[in-house]
Amino acid sequence: MQFQERIQKYEYKLNDTDDQIIEYIINHKQEITNISIQTLASRLYTVPNTIVRLSKISKLT
Repeated sequence: MQFQERIQKYEYKLNDTDDQIIEYIINHKQEITNISIQTLASRLYTVPNTIVRLSKISKLT
């Protein structure tokens, strides 16, 4: 299952912060593959745990 398909499947579990993370990931696909969760969290003004939680909710891990 593709990333966007997973997100649509679990959309009912997502909050506004999750939506911002997803939008950033979609808009920066190439860049995302080369940065850490800590860097991503910093760019989105959130904490790494939020990104990990999103990956667990959407079954990306």
